[in-house]
Amino acid sequence: MKNTLCYTKRRTAGLTAFLLAFLLLFSWGIRGTAATETIATDGSFEEDEVGTDAANTLDFAIDWINEKGNDVATAVVMEENGGKFLHIEGFYEIYSYDLFDEGYTFSVDARTGNGALIGFFVRSGRNPAEKFPFYEWDWYAEQEGKNGESGIGGSGISVHLMEDGVRVNIKNYQEDGSHVSNTYYDFTGLEGYQNPAENFNKITIADEGTRIVISINETLLATVELSDIGTYETDTEKPPVDFVYYKTAVMKNAAGEEVVKINNARVVAEEYMSAIGVRNGKLDIDNIVISYEDEQPDPTEAPEETTAPTANASTEKPDTTSTVKPAATNAPQEEEPSDSGWILWAVIAAAAVVAIILIITVIVRKKNKNREK
Repeated sequence: MKNTLCYTKRRTAGLTAFLLAFLLLFSWGIRGTAATETIATDGSFEEDEVGTDAANTLDFAIDWINEKGNDVATAVVMEENGGKFLHIEGFYEIYSYDLFDEGYTFSVDARTGNGALIGFFVRSGRNPAEKFPFYEWDWYAEQEGKNGESGIGGSGISVHLMEDGVRVNIKNYQEDGSHVSNTYYDFTGLEGYQNPAENFNKITIADEGTRIVISINETLLATVELSDIGTYETDTEKPPVDFVYYKTAVMKNAAGEEVVKINNARVVAEEYMSAIGVRNGKLDIDNIVISYEDEQPDPTEAPEETTAPTANASTEKPDTTSTVKPAATNAPQEEEPSDSGWILWAVIAAAAVVAIILIITVIVRKKNKNREK
């Protein structure tokens, strides 16, 4: 009987130790894991009335700033085949209200027959000192530049829906001309690519930090690898100014083969934005979305103390160059119920199991002693 009792005691003690160890590891794992939430803008126009100006749309205008290049430019909601979209004509630009310093994804469904004059930008900057709109011509060749071509915008990487393929352009620095030029590669023979003048094609640009991933209709098109952060002295004289760039850019096709490499890129490295530039053309867009991962605070941590606002605190909308959250998040929202309650119940349940095991151990021990007698 002693052997049986010893076995029972060892088995019970082992099970108890296992449960306690599991409970400790479980609690440590919960405390050490930070939750993330995917934030995505609402880029559809289904809730807007036909004829609504872009600046007055319900959701789109919250996350994107819309600016006309002249009085005749327009951007209004239209409807076709039961679906609504934004129709743009003339000189027009759209840029994100947010500035970014880390990864995000920019996607949009687009239809246009003016590919070279309509660009979808990432890693771009907007000069607060002297306006350089995304539809603006850089005038490089017109100012006797000999080492590249002219194009729209002043910085960043842009995607253009051409008639026979997709162009990926990298803005760059040159010592001659206007100091702002372009290096691009045209990807042709793309499977699933539809005539952009008649059909919507989906552009997706994922910013992974030092790597930009570009897809068309959910199919990988190209990647651009970035390195060598720096500035250009002439930027203090002409726009764009005060930007820090990735100077080295290596573009590869879907197979990973290098197609372009430059060491004079103007790809903004800090506080950059996404944008669309339309230079006297026509563009239809829908489902324009920016999404990113937002790390949530550990639920076990105490909230940080906040300073009460002073009487002079400003309630005005921040300048477009400030890094802010989308305006949609400024409105008060209902507080979601905490999910930490179930952890407490799990601890109580585990403690109950341990207590029951200890009680059973005592009972078994007493019974065996009685039998030995």
